[in-house]
Amino acid sequence: MFFASRKLRPLYPVSTAADFSYEPAAEHEQKEDDDKLVQIFEKIRLVACAFNAFSAVENIQSSSCMESLLTNLVQQIDTQVTSHGSSLEFRAELLNLLNGSSQFPSKTVLHLVASFDYDRLFEALIDLSRKVPLCRELDIFARDNDGSTPLHFAFKHNASRTARIIMNIDASAIDVMNDKGKTPSEVAPEDAMDILSEKKH
Repeated sequence: MFFASRKLRPLYPVSTAADFSYEPAAEHEQKEDDDKLVQIFEKIRLVACAFNAFSAVENIQSSSCMESLLTNLVQQIDTQVTSHGSSLEFRAELLNLLNGSSQFPSKTVLHLVASFDYDRLFEALIDLSRKVPLCRELDIFARDNDGSTPLHFAFKHNASRTARIIMNIDASAIDVMNDKGKTPSEVAPEDAMDILSEKKH
């Protein structure tokens, strides 16, 4: 006995590739970078307010921020902090905001800058930190929610120039472990350059 063959229809419509929209990896990475730049600008703006240097950033749009502009802003803040000398009374309230919460520590401006390997901006922030040593945002040993320091971020993102700056400031930074018990060199991607070997040479 023969049965006529017939084409079976699916019970539910079959989705095609056109039905799904995937954000290209490059666009996603660019969006993440843009978001980080905005965060860096906002943190620098808060630093400026804390040290009565808001005039340095009041006419700047976050969307136009590149390393050279951000570096220039930090240097202007540094100049104004220097000119204020020992007048510290106006800083207390905003310094508390900058220092964040010990229960919910966030990424500092140094964490974010390290991930871009913006070495000139990083150095400008370090210069400013020498005048305001109690500011967590400018502390190379500050930890984020995962216990990672700016040096962890530098190694993770293969930011060799920034990593060398941090290790030159304090070599012990390479031994600090995050909450998973990993040092900065242990979080580096496998294909990353050997920053430690490079430093020794």
